[in-house]
Amino acid sequence: MCLEFWSPNERHVIKYKPNIDIEPMFKKACLVQEFTSIQYLRAIAALMVVGHHSFTTGLVDFNGNTAWLAGGVDIFFVISGFIMVQSTIGKGYSPTQFYARRIIRIVPIYWIATMAMMMTIQWDWIEAAKSFLFIPYLNPQSNAFMPLLQPGWTLNFEMFFYLIFGLSLLLAERFRFFAVTLCLTVLVVVGLAFQPTGVAGYYTRPILLEFLLGMAIARFGIRLPFLLAPAMLFAIPFLWSWIDVRELSVGIPAAVIVASLLTVDHQIPKLPFLLWLGDASYSIYLFHLLALGLVGGLIVTDATPPFLVFSIALSMAALIGLAIHYSLEKPLNKGLKRLYDQRVESRQKQQLAINI
Repeated sequence: MCLEFWSPNERHVIKYKPNIDIEPMFKKACLVQEFTSIQYLRAIAALMVVGHHSFTTGLVDFNGNTAWLAGGVDIFFVISGFIMVQSTIGKGYSPTQFYARRIIRIVPIYWIATMAMMMTIQWDWIEAAKSFLFIPYLNPQSNAFMPLLQPGWTLNFEMFFYLIFGLSLLLAERFRFFAVTLCLTVLVVVGLAFQPTGVAGYYTRPILLEFLLGMAIARFGIRLPFLLAPAMLFAIPFLWSWIDVRELSVGIPAAVIVASLLTVDHQIPKLPFLLWLGDASYSIYLFHLLALGLVGGLIVTDATPPFLVFSIALSMAALIGLAIHYSLEKPLNKGLKRLYDQRVESRQKQQLAINI
């Protein structure tokens, strides 16, 4: 039996098919199970981040409590941990295969988004190289550890998590969760104990533990009562204000939301537009700052009511993300997967011929 997986930045499926002698990595399956709740959460998380930046960039003039919208990132991290475990159960992927899939999925469209952003900001070649290679650095424009495409700071964590998780594939399946848990926990403890700076400080932040929350949901089949999901969504704005620890105020509620919605996943109606937004959430996330710049420069004026500006910003980011996903991201991924599939199949045929 074959289990194929996708990242938290793409449609979440578990695919099964009979064993065959030659098994290309990206062959389609005959049975597909989709996590509708995860798709919806990806759409919500992406739009939360768009909303957050519509306020922090000054596009929407509003002085209320909106910082909690940044918690969309935390939802993404929990989803990532969940999918990486759920999608590799019963499948003997090697680290090389895993890394190839992640690179094909994450890197090309991120590089394109970064190059688009570079046309609108000042940069130097060292900053560009570090941004393209997912190396954290202190960005002089933001005075924070962010790449040229600022939302890419989360991808630095994602790629670091993929690095560690990929290495865990060398172990027997029953040990993987505990190995990753030990590794990330030690890193966070070192960070809290010694307060390192620079890259070491970046990769020892407690936010890494949010990946473990998602992994635990998948590893132990955690399901919580559905009503906890709306309760946590309602509570997050207040928890963000009361608790000055992001992993407690948003990370744990994000995990509760994921585990609660998975309980009723089979009962959730499949609404096409939300599924499309879930599919396009990665493009929405990567290109939303450019979309907000377009809204601020060409569409709204000082006389436009804040609520209308907010609505236009969300709509424009969603529409641009959808357009980029279906016209660029999806065809690009499909083509690269096909090329890699052909390469893997060719190698398998050669090896089979040698064995014969």
